[in-house]
Amino acid sequence: MTVEIYAGLDARDRMLFKAGITSDDPHEILIHTCNMLELDYADVLSKKRDKALVTARMIAIGLTCKCNLYTLKDIGKFYNRDHSTIIYNRDTFNDLVQINDRYFTGKLNKVLISD
Repeated sequence: MTVEIYAGLDARDRMLFKAGITSDDPHEILIHTCNMLELDYADVLSKKRDKALVTARMIAIGLTCKCNLYTLKDIGKFYNRDHSTIIYNRDTFNDLVQINDRYFTGKLNKVLISD
């Protein structure tokens, strides 16, 4: 699935379509993101600010927000972040998809395409 197809689907289908994510649970989304990007789960949840970890965290948070099943406070609690950080991540996720940022969309496609 490419970013163009991703943008045309509704939120729930975006995550489930070809992504291999079996539920809307934030834990499942984060595990899938970590596996596809070959990153450690604990590192992504940590306060580390390496570009790869920040990108993975932003993708997982963005996909979790797309579920529309959880409040920002609930998502923040899972990711050990304040709700305002979740808002920032969600908005930045949408902006980077909108402008088709090469680095970000490459990582996003890697998460969404589980061949």
